Amino acid sequence: SKTVQRKTRNSPLRIFSIEVDLDETDQGRMRPEMRFKGTIEVERQDDVLLVPVSAVRTSGDGASVYRRSLSGIEERRVKLGTKNKDIVVIVDGLSDGDKVLTRQ
Repeated sequence: SKTVQRKTRNSPLRIFSIEVDLDETDQGRMRPEMRFKGTIEVERQDDVLLVPVSAVRTSGDGASVYRRSLSGIEERRVKLGTKNKDIVVIVDGLSDGDKVLTRQ
């Protein structure tokens, strides 16, 4: 649709309807006008370092994560790239294989 709507009267979430053309369909499971709930991928990046959003702490000084090291746990400043609700790209400050702590 051309307009964004509220999910419900009491919800701050916004939704909009889209129409999708599929190259193939499973006629045994799919019907015209059938609804589904899904995620739209608008960008894909290869060869990036990802961490859960819950691992990143932000303050006035910037972003950081807590990383396990041989001597224990240390705070590391990181430079962030793009993110979604679940994961964030780490542009600088961590290496592949680093283990970070997440908030529960």
